[in-house]
Amino acid sequence: MGLFKKLQTGMDPAIIGGPSNKPLAADDPMLAPIDGIGLSDYAAVSKQAQARGVTDEAGMLSIAQEMGYDPEVFSAATKEWIARMGKSQAVGKAFRAELGY
Repeated sequence: MGLFKKLQTGMDPAIIGGPSNKPLAADDPMLAPIDGIGLSDYAAVSKQAQARGVTDEAGMLSIAQEMGYDPEVFSAATKEWIARMGKSQAVGKAFRAELGY
């Protein structure tokens, strides 16, 4: 069976460098807060940025600061949430759910 056929039949794309499609338990470390910034916190700031038409990191960090987050901590957490979404489709799915999609 060819590689693309295997992907269509449920093979995890992580074996070829893509994000894993395996489900995560609610207590999985991939869903754990990063320096106190949970996925719901990241989504709340992202939602505000979207509503305001903010499309750059500086604008997002400004919103995060308005919402009471330390910009440096939030910036590092943002990078890690993005990295986690690149490793696990379940994290991206949870993020989209937090955004209301």
